[in-house]
Amino acid sequence: MKRWMFLCALTILLTACTRPQTVEVTVQWQPLLPLEKLRLARGVYPLRAPFATHDRQSPLVGYTAAGAIDYQIYDARLWPTDVIVVASEEDAPLVFLARSPHGGCLLKVDFAEARLADPCYGSQFDLTGQYLRGPSPRHLDRMPSEVRDGMIWVRNEIVYGGPHS
Repeated sequence: MKRWMFLCALTILLTACTRPQTVEVTVQWQPLLPLEKLRLARGVYPLRAPFATHDRQSPLVGYTAAGAIDYQIYDARLWPTDVIVVASEEDAPLVFLARSPHGGCLLKVDFAEARLADPCYGSQFDLTGQYLRGPSPRHLDRMPSEVRDGMIWVRNEIVYGGPHS
């Protein structure tokens, strides 16, 4: 009986400690990368941005106590912001969140095919963030960007990709 009570208390404690925290993130413009670095990198530059982004649609894959897959979408989560910056035909480069909208896996850049790929589930996207194939429910999520005095600036808010047809 004591062992069962200990396991119940431990489960409650671990659940409380690992539950996503609701956080406040100030939305603002922040410098990200010199435009010249993007040009030197052949127009595609993956990096970890030095700020956090509040994401209301963050998919996470976890496991239950029995070992079954537990796929959830949390309402609020503070993420370190891995991004992929892509040169654009427009004025400002495109800044995508570097994780798949399907399962949250970190995207890989395939320079040979000019694509962004989800190595976990196989979704693929072109360099404009448009869905090409795989289980992803939508196009890539991105962040607003602009160029000022040779520096790429981003706004740490997420523009969720629309559903593909």
